[in-house]
Amino acid sequence: MVATAAAASLLAVTVLSGCASSNGGGPKNQAGTEGESGEAKPKDVTLSFLSWYNADSMKDVIAEFNKKYPNIKIDLQFAPPVKDYNEKLKVLTVAGETPDLFYLSAENKFDLMKNGYAMDISDQPVFKNLNKANVEMYKYNGKQFGFAPDAWAGGILYNKKQFEQAGVKPPQTWNEFVDVMKKIKAAGMTPFIERGTFLWTLANGIFINDVIAKNPAFDQEVIDGKKKYEDGWTAPFQMWNRDIIQSGLISKDLLGVGSEQFINDFAAEKVAMLVGNADHLGKIVKANPNLQVGIFPLVGTEPGTKVLYGAVNVGIAVGAKTKHKEEALAFLNFIGTQVGITPYQKMTGQMVGIPGVKYEVSPVMEQFNRMYSNNEIGLYLPQNYFGELSASILDEMIKASQDVLAGGAKPEDVPKRMDKKRKDLSNK
Repeated sequence: MVATAAAASLLAVTVLSGCASSNGGGPKNQAGTEGESGEAKPKDVTLSFLSWYNADSMKDVIAEFNKKYPNIKIDLQFAPPVKDYNEKLKVLTVAGETPDLFYLSAENKFDLMKNGYAMDISDQPVFKNLNKANVEMYKYNGKQFGFAPDAWAGGILYNKKQFEQAGVKPPQTWNEFVDVMKKIKAAGMTPFIERGTFLWTLANGIFINDVIAKNPAFDQEVIDGKKKYEDGWTAPFQMWNRDIIQSGLISKDLLGVGSEQFINDFAAEKVAMLVGNADHLGKIVKANPNLQVGIFPLVGTEPGTKVLYGAVNVGIAVGAKTKHKEEALAFLNFIGTQVGITPYQKMTGQMVGIPGVKYEVSPVMEQFNRMYSNNEIGLYLPQNYFGELSASILDEMIKASQDVLAGGAKPEDVPKRMDKKRKDLSNK
């Protein structure tokens, strides 16, 4: 399916005029040796880049960039998201070795923006043609610190063949979802896999549909002291524990599952479902091109979807103390051009927030793209709404949900610990 990002969203609250300059906002005339034409030849520069995406995924993006800027080499380092990436970046920043280029995410943005690790890039041309929500995602105190060209929406990716074998169809409610899980297990298949740091995703589906869809201001009310996480998250985690864990539909083995096993087990048809998005789908299809995959939204207690699990994607940032500012900014602005965004979007598979840009969406994701493009739904990722304490509260939710699966905590302990974490940190 070919779409235009002009259609792509909820994000399009306000569209600024203009676009990134044709040269990608890059270096205009740097010191270097003189060429045959008498013009200064750009000096060779190497940019360090801690990437959210591995070298194989980024190769086409970098290749296109090097066609325009052959003098700028990208030294790409990779750490798998989310936890490993943020820990690696934290080590580098604390050691005074902040990369020239890196990614901001919902989990790390406040730390990096507040503490001076990311450069103020508010004046860059790439922001003149970017949807408002993409702009606002990595803004702090009125300044811009990251460029996020795309947004993602996720749900339950499922193996169509295994669904057929189990005699089930995509569910529309939580009770139907639990029934699907039970029938898949009864048919001798493993119903579901999740990474050990994302055990909260199914409870999040209930929370999105039963709480956020009815009260979008819930998280701000928590921040303002009018509500507690306990008010919204208790029932979702209790249902997750009762219907999924206690029913034996998932096991403690999930505690040790990482990103690689998560993708590989689904691609190898060892499991029937996982919570994923277009990025995960791309990796699955690459590993098993013949696999028939479908997707349905995370479910709540009632049918109907008003909000999808998703968010503006990670944003490219420039190290505040980089010695290669112009070259780093050239890379950032290049991604905002048609030539740059084409391989970038092909890599992520996500919805682009640059109006007028043409891109393709996987047929599997067409339903979500259409819902999003028609402003039929919103997007919600918890850590985007936890405020400046996002990283700490998310970490507590991860640890507490792991403790529930391990048998060392009750489901209602998860939001209680989140509330305690916010209270303790707010009082410091």
